[in-house]
Amino acid sequence: MAADVAILVVGVAVVAALGAAAAAAYRPLPGRSRFEELQRVPRPREPRPADLERLERGVDLGVARAEDFHVLLRPALRGIAATLLSARGLDLDRDSERVRELLGEESWDLLRPGRERPADPFERGVEPARLRRLVEDLERL
Repeated sequence: MAADVAILVVGVAVVAALGAAAAAAYRPLPGRSRFEELQRVPRPREPRPADLERLERGVDLGVARAEDFHVLLRPALRGIAATLLSARGLDLDRDSERVRELLGEESWDLLRPGRERPADPFERGVEPARLRRLVEDLERL
């Protein structure tokens, strides 16, 4: 009988300690009541531009698969390069030697006109580090 009472007392102490720990974990922020915290409505997020979402999706897919890089991401990057080069009076497709000098061999290889589709569309896409270097080359334009 004494053992049962001791187990009961220990059980009550454990439950009380767990309750105190849970209450401490869910304290409202200073200056706000729990009621005010529950009433707070999160602000809606600003809608993201569709072009940005499309480009992000192209990056994700272009890193994963070579075909997606060629079909989705490469045209977008070529468009960016063409715009930046036109500000210098250059054409991405016609001034290939000068553009190759400005971009460097690695970036030129990814953006050059006439780049063939990948033989295996499911092979890994562009390496993230290589894509980062391409973006840096474009930023220098």
